[in-house]
Amino acid sequence: MLGKLIKHEWISTWKVPTALCIYLGVFTILGCISFLFPIWESDNVIIELIAILSIILYIFSLFAITITVFVYFVVRFYKSMYSCEGYLTHSLPVKPWEHIFSKGLTFFIWMAITVIALTASIMLLILTALSTVDGQTMYMVWDSFKHVVLPELSAMWQELFGMSLGAYTFVISISSIISSVYAILMIYFSISVGQLFNKHKLMASFIAYVVINCVMQLITSLLQLPIFKTILADPLAADTAVPNMFRYMLSSGLILSVVLAVAYAFGTEYITRKKLNLD
Repeated sequence: MLGKLIKHEWISTWKVPTALCIYLGVFTILGCISFLFPIWESDNVIIELIAILSIILYIFSLFAITITVFVYFVVRFYKSMYSCEGYLTHSLPVKPWEHIFSKGLTFFIWMAITVIALTASIMLLILTALSTVDGQTMYMVWDSFKHVVLPELSAMWQELFGMSLGAYTFVISISSIISSVYAILMIYFSISVGQLFNKHKLMASFIAYVVINCVMQLITSLLQLPIFKTILADPLAADTAVPNMFRYMLSSGLILSVVLAVAYAFGTEYITRKKLNLD
């Protein structure tokens, strides 16, 4: 039944994020094509104005697509779980955690696809723009980055943070996955807390989210205090303290995120199972 839920959730939600990704793809292709023509080197005021407006529109589109996909799945969770649609959702012979898992998994996958699409769009535009300088090809730009810039950047990263760029990329990738799951479950838990109220459920959900977020920020700051005290007590030890601080903040943040994500998941499941309020 869980597989059917995931399939249904995917079929019900794919149109909006897909349309946004297609829009981004078309915008990116047009941008790359425009870089291949000398219009960007023109002194014409109108062309310069159009170029500036195009860049502004592109940057706005990046933020708008991310926010739209995020809000779309948050609203869908609320409507399908705790609004009038919730009567149909909870009449199905499945457990609450299956609803939460199927919706959360679809949310996570589409946010990952969106981030990948945004990153690919930005990188493609940058490579295309750089390839127009001094008659370089896109391959030449990438080869230069791979054999010149990347080794220097990796050496600098090793010196600053005490780990290679490859290891950092791997750790950050894992951290991003955990942080994304944590963020989704915190929102789900906040919405679940908000629906406990008989009136102004959306406002209550928003307040719950703000309060939970503030408390988590306070806890995170308290966890970081020991390492900051070390640096302040001995400024000369900052060179060795920075890598240690980075590893400490990263590891403590990951552990806290995992623990809280599990707590949010159980909290959301418990409220949905025992405290469901669709009035």
